[in-house]
Amino acid sequence: MSYNLLEVDALRAGYLPGFDVLRDVSLRVDEHEVVTILGPNGAGKSTLLKAIAGLLRPRAGHVRLQGEEIGGLAPHLLVPRGVVAVPSGRQVFTDQSVEENLLMGAYHYRKDRNRVSRSIGQAFDRFPELNVLKKRPAGNLSGGQQQLLSIARGLMARPKLMLLDEPTLGLSPLAARSIFGLIAELKQEGVTILMVEKLVKPAAKVSDRMIVMELGAVALEGSAASVRNDPAVLSSYLGKVEPGVTPVG
Repeated sequence: MSYNLLEVDALRAGYLPGFDVLRDVSLRVDEHEVVTILGPNGAGKSTLLKAIAGLLRPRAGHVRLQGEEIGGLAPHLLVPRGVVAVPSGRQVFTDQSVEENLLMGAYHYRKDRNRVSRSIGQAFDRFPELNVLKKRPAGNLSGGQQQLLSIARGLMARPKLMLLDEPTLGLSPLAARSIFGLIAELKQEGVTILMVEKLVKPAAKVSDRMIVMELGAVALEGSAASVRNDPAVLSSYLGKVEPGVTPVG
């Protein structure tokens, strides 16, 4: 039986004084769900993830994890509670090795050496490509490999909720398909994911629900199938061929 893992209620947030990017955003993410946020540039999608992840302090409203108010808590306080964000742009520590990057993901339980060792082993079992490259500086990896490393580093923290901001941004078609395959695997394992994505068709295939944002507010939400087939979404997002990923029927 699932329950509301994340609840966002009437959330307002922004960067400039007197100007809200998010305008009374409300949504929920149930345990074990994959929920995708769609929307044009400037809709507030990444701002929403930042506000949930503690990178931007809300001005009003609530963010609750399993009923506990977490709005405004710093990221280092959210990670032990199970909230892990993987930002867009493959933000790895380029001068550190693959293995050292993964160890960063285990920082909050770094004193438990047995747990760290198990987590590293599990990460390399899941990502054998990274195991081969574990001593290589992360800056020398391909874009797809860096994105895998970013997600693997997030998984090191054993998240209850993973926030993915455009995980396929700038990737090759093959790398993008690999990322969607990984998301499908994590869904089967029960990892709860809230992600921002622009590739609607493949995102719909791995999502339970989809939310469309416009001008800092939720404009539409529903099952992945219903949103993906909504005429407004079709017109706005699927009128042109989406580069990089074979369309899902």
